[in-house]
Amino acid sequence: MKLEPLNKYLKFVSAFMAIFSLLWIYFGSLDPFGIYDNLMAEKFFGRNELSLEEKKVFQFAVVPLGATSAAFFVLQYLVAHYAYANRERWAYNAIVISFLFWFFVDTICSIYHGAYFNVFLANISALVLMLPFILFGKKAIEAPR
Repeated sequence: MKLEPLNKYLKFVSAFMAIFSLLWIYFGSLDPFGIYDNLMAEKFFGRNELSLEEKKVFQFAVVPLGATSAAFFVLQYLVAHYAYANRERWAYNAIVISFLFWFFVDTICSIYHGAYFNVFLANISALVLMLPFILFGKKAIEAPR
């Protein structure tokens, strides 16, 4: 696999996820349709939707989560743009290791708390987005120029 198309893909995913993370703050939720909120309400409160007070707390909680996620994806974009584009091996390792670290910690904690909806809605979809880079990113930097 060639480096340039994979790097463009990684930068697109990084920019998309940074913007998506900022939308969490704007909508006060992890999705604009309330699907995540309703699944969380069912799991943790035994109701179809969050109460007004619970929504306010969740709207606040997504601010630092969204800001931190956006910052992470901006950093990932910059690593892809500068270091990975220059075929620096540490860039591939940093991106993949940090992603897999998040993926496994978040998945294990979600399963522990019975929040399987988070695994299916967030973690698996993120893994699908990152899979091309995880599988082919190392080969692309090792390929001849």
